[in-house]
Amino acid sequence: MASCPECRAELSPGAAFCRECGTPVGGPAVGGYPPPPPGTAPPAPGGGGAAPVAAGTRSAGWTIGAALAGIFFVLALACNLLVIVLTVPSLAGLALSSVAAIVPAILYSLLVIALDRYEREPWRVLLGSFAWGAVVATLFSLIFGGLGNVLLTAAVGESLGGLLGAAFVAPLVEETFKGVAVLGLLLLFRDEFDNILDGLVYGALIGLGFAMTENILYLGRAYIEEGVPGLSQLFIAREVFGGFGHALYTGTTGAAIGWAREHRGRGALRVIVPLIGWALAVFQHFLWNAGSFVLAAFQGAAGLVLPTVIVAAALFLLPGLIALAAIAVAASRRESRIIGEHLADEVRAGLLTPGEYAMLSHTRSRQEAALAAFRRGGVRGWLAQERFFQAAAELAFRKHHRSRGENPMTEGLYRARIAAIRAELQGGEAQA
Repeated sequence: MASCPECRAELSPGAAFCRECGTPVGGPAVGGYPPPPPGTAPPAPGGGGAAPVAAGTRSAGWTIGAALAGIFFVLALACNLLVIVLTVPSLAGLALSSVAAIVPAILYSLLVIALDRYEREPWRVLLGSFAWGAVVATLFSLIFGGLGNVLLTAAVGESLGGLLGAAFVAPLVEETFKGVAVLGLLLLFRDEFDNILDGLVYGALIGLGFAMTENILYLGRAYIEEGVPGLSQLFIAREVFGGFGHALYTGTTGAAIGWAREHRGRGALRVIVPLIGWALAVFQHFLWNAGSFVLAAFQGAAGLVLPTVIVAAALFLLPGLIALAAIAVAASRRESRIIGEHLADEVRAGLLTPGEYAMLSHTRSRQEAALAAFRRGGVRGWLAQERFFQAAAELAFRKHHRSRGENPMTEGLYRARIAAIRAELQGGEAQA
C-alpha cells in the first residue's frame, strides 16, 4: 500500500490527500478540481495569485482601515457613555439599569448563537455585530431620530409629534442603521457570511446590542422617576415580553440579506429581497410602537402597563418570532444537507472517515463526540473537537459556493487543517 511522502502514513486507494497530515498525494480529482502535485503546501486564503507588492498594499490598507474603524468606534462609545451618564445622573440608577439591561442581552445572545449548530460564525464577527448595535447604531439613531422628532414637533406640535416620531421616525431610522451593519458584514466578511441563517444570527445580535443600550436609558429614567418599582415594572415589560423585539426586526433584515447571499446570480431579486426584508423590519417595528400606543389609549389613563405590553407582544411580536424561528430551523437543516452533500467525496478521497462523515451533519453525534473529547483531553480536547467540526463545515461551504459559480477561499487550507486537528485529537487519545 502507498504511503504519504511527508508523514509516511498509509494512504487509502485513490486518495488525493493524506488523511493524517493533509498533504496532496495525487489520485483522482476532488470536488471537480485536480489535486496539486505532491509536496505543494496549501495556498494562502484568497487564492494567493497576487504579487507580493499587491499583497503588501492590501495588508497596509486593511491595517489603516482597521485603525480608523477602531478610532471611530472609541469615539462613538465615548459619545454613548456621555449620553447615558447625562440621561441617568444617578449612580444607583445607572448600576441597576446597566445590570438589568446587560444580563438579559447576554442570555438572549447566547440563545441566538445556539441556533447556528453546524457552521458557527467567528466570535470576532459575532461580537462586532453586537457592538455595532450597542454603540454605532444607537448613536446614529439618537442623532437622526432626535432630529426627526424635533422637526415633527415643530410642524405638528409636541403630542402628535411624539406619537408620529415613535410610530414612523424611530422604525425607519433605527432599522436603517441596524440593517446597514448586516450589509457591511456581507461586504467585509463574505467568506463567513454563507446563507439565511448567518444573516439571521448577525441581524438578531445587532438588534440585541441596540436593545441593550436603549434599555439602559429607559430603565435608568424609570428608576429616577419612580424608583425600583418603576424600574422593575419596565424591566418586565421591555426585557421579558419585549426582549426579542429588536432581534426580530433586524433578524428579518439579516435573513433577507442572507437569502441574497445564498442565491447568488438571481438578478434583481438580490436587491429586491433585502429591501423587502428591511421594509418588513420597519413594519414590525411600527406595529410594536404604534400598536402599544393604540392599546394604551383604549385602556385610558387608569390602564396598567403590563397587560398592555402582554397583549402587544402576543399580537405584534410572537407571530414574527415564530416565523423567524421556523426559518432558522429550516436553514439549519439546509446547512446539514450541504455538509452531507459536499463532504461525501472527501470520504472517498480519504480525508474523512465514514464515521466522521456521518457525525458531522448529525447534532446528537457531534455532541457525543465533543463530550468524549472532553473526557479524554479536558477543555483542550473539547476545543479541538469543535475546531474539527468547524473546519469540516467550512470546507463544505467553500465547495458549496464554488459549485454555484464563486471562487472562494482555497479548500486545501481546510483539508490540511482537518488533518492537523485529527492528529491533535488522536494524540490526546494516546495520552489518555
